[in-house]
Amino acid sequence: MNRDILKTLLAAAGVSPRKGLSQNFLCDDAALERIADVLTPGAGFYVEMGGGAGSLTEKAVGRGLQPLTVLDIDETMLRILHERFDGKATVINADAVRYDLTPHFTGTRGVVFGNLPYQASSPILLSVLSQSRYISRIVFLLQREVAVKCAAEPASRDFSPLGALIRHIGDADILFDIGPASFFPPPKVMSSVLQIPIRPHDKTPDEIMAMADAFRVLFSHRRKTLANVFKMHRLPAAFLEEAGIGANARIEEIDWPTLEALAARLAR
Repeated sequence: MNRDILKTLLAAAGVSPRKGLSQNFLCDDAALERIADVLTPGAGFYVEMGGGAGSLTEKAVGRGLQPLTVLDIDETMLRILHERFDGKATVINADAVRYDLTPHFTGTRGVVFGNLPYQASSPILLSVLSQSRYISRIVFLLQREVAVKCAAEPASRDFSPLGALIRHIGDADILFDIGPASFFPPPKVMSSVLQIPIRPHDKTPDEIMAMADAFRVLFSHRRKTLANVFKMHRLPAAFLEEAGIGANARIEEIDWPTLEALAARLAR
């Protein structure tokens, strides 16, 4: 779908992109094709978070990715999606931050994808990661700044609690960047396509959220020593000693196996 087709579609529905919902629609057909190429065929299910006007939905339908479910919370976009894809995809009025993937899983893991609204990208990603035992691959279009933090290497400046949680259950790669001119309306930032293959696991959402909380604590004061971080959060200093972490060590100095083990200790 190019910009002219998108504008015609929106005009016919009598709507404009809503800034309050961070609606920046991707209208670069080449970029849409590249994203769709990453959506692994043969998955147990496909869920698109935030279908919008259906630019990416159109590519998924064209590739025969079934069963396909498309979420959105904007009534106008839902009407467009129903008109375009009823009979080809299941369109649902649902908040991606609170969406339960359990009913989709019937024994084969699925794929979750979408062009996420910038203002809600981290909560949506965290919700999806918490349910990752049902998922084989996540493909999200995000603000580049968020994607970089998700894909950063441990012990690097950009490594983050979200990046640590992703590494705990899978991997993350930035596939390519997309500039503002590829969107309508154009955002003020660069965007990136992030791919997260998920390793098979049986961790419950509660277990993953406990790890997310542990990573959040560990990264809460990056400039302070971990000994001070533990003191501020009233955590046992013995945990650091057991992990072989010195009193003056900071989070960016800790290797990944040690960091992951420490987070697991805190999560328990």
